[in-house]
Amino acid sequence: MREKRWLLCFLVAVCCTFSTWALPSQDKTVTLNLHNVSIETVLDAVKKQTGVNMLYNSQMFKGVPPVSINAKNEKWEVALKLILNPQGFDYVVKDGIVVVRKLQTEKRDNRIRGTVIDSNKEPIPGASVIVKGTRTGTSTNIEGEFTLDVKSDKVTLEVSFIGMKKQTLQVDATRRKSLEITLVDDVKTLDDVVVTGYSNVRKTSFTGSSTQITGDDLRKVSQTNVIDAMQSFDPSFRLMTNTQFGSDPNALPEMYIRGRSGVGVRDLDKDQLSKSNLENNPNLPTFIMDGFEVSIEKVYDLDPTRIESMTILKDAAATAIYGSRAANGVVVITTVAPKPGEVRVSYNFTGTLEMPDLRDYNLANASEKLEIERLAGLFDVSAGDNMGNIINSYSKKYAQIRKGVDTNWLVLPLRNSFDHKHSVYVEGGTQNLRYGVDASYNGTKGVMKGSSRDRYSVGFSLDYRMKSLQVKNTVSFTHTKSTESPYGSFSDYTSMQPYDTPYEDGILVEQLAFSKTDRNSAANNPLYEATLANYDWNAYDEITNNLSLNWYLTDYWTVRGQFSVTRKYANSEKFIDPLSSKTSVLGESSSGNEDKVGDLYTTNGNNLDWNANAFLYYTRTFEKKT
Repeated sequence: MREKRWLLCFLVAVCCTFSTWALPSQDKTVTLNLHNVSIETVLDAVKKQTGVNMLYNSQMFKGVPPVSINAKNEKWEVALKLILNPQGFDYVVKDGIVVVRKLQTEKRDNRIRGTVIDSNKEPIPGASVIVKGTRTGTSTNIEGEFTLDVKSDKVTLEVSFIGMKKQTLQVDATRRKSLEITLVDDVKTLDDVVVTGYSNVRKTSFTGSSTQITGDDLRKVSQTNVIDAMQSFDPSFRLMTNTQFGSDPNALPEMYIRGRSGVGVRDLDKDQLSKSNLENNPNLPTFIMDGFEVSIEKVYDLDPTRIESMTILKDAAATAIYGSRAANGVVVITTVAPKPGEVRVSYNFTGTLEMPDLRDYNLANASEKLEIERLAGLFDVSAGDNMGNIINSYSKKYAQIRKGVDTNWLVLPLRNSFDHKHSVYVEGGTQNLRYGVDASYNGTKGVMKGSSRDRYSVGFSLDYRMKSLQVKNTVSFTHTKSTESPYGSFSDYTSMQPYDTPYEDGILVEQLAFSKTDRNSAANNPLYEATLANYDWNAYDEITNNLSLNWYLTDYWTVRGQFSVTRKYANSEKFIDPLSSKTSVLGESSSGNEDKVGDLYTTNGNNLDWNANAFLYYTRTFEKKT
């Protein structure tokens, strides 16, 4: 009997808490004139007039103030929203039942802004800012600034930069949203010598300015690109972003260390960037690898796993060593030397997924572009203008927009790409005779469809040491082939008009209605150009032999000699289809049409470079007597 009584109480409680009725047609209306009544009273009135099927928890309405509503022949859905939404409630219809619930509110993240500087008040680009204990983090931009969104009101930030002491600080994200964080040098992480390329100088004796980077630190930043990683270690080393090339794997970056010169600079197009290695750029620093000068392209393709250390020299001390070549700074690279012992084989694989990032491009859409042209006066009638042509031009563009044409040209030639790098290194030998053999392959696709850069390399190094004599010899062979995208240059797509469409009735059009070429003629559809027989590739083979000799005459005197010889074979071929808008024009035929022919450009060449030098060093440390 007691169990039945408890069951009866439970059923009564449920009936008091939940109420349900049947859902009528959505076309039914209600007329309500209620003042200072409870929400449940309003819901009951709606139920009586419509028969709506409703489910809610009466406990939700505790503490809710009385409400008023005056509605005449209003749809019942509108009436519910008018009474529920201002009180923090809404409803959903599930399986024919109207369920009343509390509004779902999502807490917005707190935004923290700040600047990371060094002890000289200079900004530190590439510094890491992480919320302690989480994976939430960011890095500073070129001005040392960062922005970080956090969910908690109070967080602990860890700010670090290679070669500097990590700083940990508590931040109240609701109040302190603008920070200035100062990092100081961590002297314990820096070596006691400076590698100048020709010799190792004790830091206490070196009077110049230098930045030292270990191979391990370099690989923590990037496993694929040495040059990209370098700018994270020294604020003076800058890479210039050229957005017109997109993510072209065959366009080498423009960089500088000691500022930029405006004297003798000429515009650098993509061919000069990839084929001439930026030799005509007066801002390019000098690269020294294992005591021998190398091109930027060799550094660009260098496997980061082969680097022992890097040193950036950037003032008069570098000029004293390298002369005029150091005017723009010197980057000294030391590769891993073979170690004695049993044969050791190491393999390294690095995979990189690249996705296009178009956040730097803030282009107008079709309607905005047409309005900009109108405000700029492109459709104003002046003396000598044909009003009919101007009105017709505007009308055609406006008609395209009315049809819904709004082409985002930037995304059309792009793709996601997967790049992969493989390297094998074999080393061993005795204390007197050490050897190392390396082989690598680097396949880079780039985000432009059809573009690629493939590089194969093999090398052999020998290190012979006997008493006071050391002889090192390194032989390497490299084959590189670069293929440009058949979709053309990314800069072509940045100049296309958004009210142009590449397709008509699902078929590629040959020429665009509004986009123009440099000759002010109708531009070909770049997607149509990709279907033509255009191609552009270049390849080179390079064989290098570097020989160096160190003869330690005494504890203070050392003779060093170097000899380097490089043979390079290069060839390229570029063909432009006669149907392409980029082909040459010989003139006009008798029919009045342009007489176009295909263009074929080929280059073949080889060159032999050699360099020899000898040095005599005297090194001695004099202790100060007290």
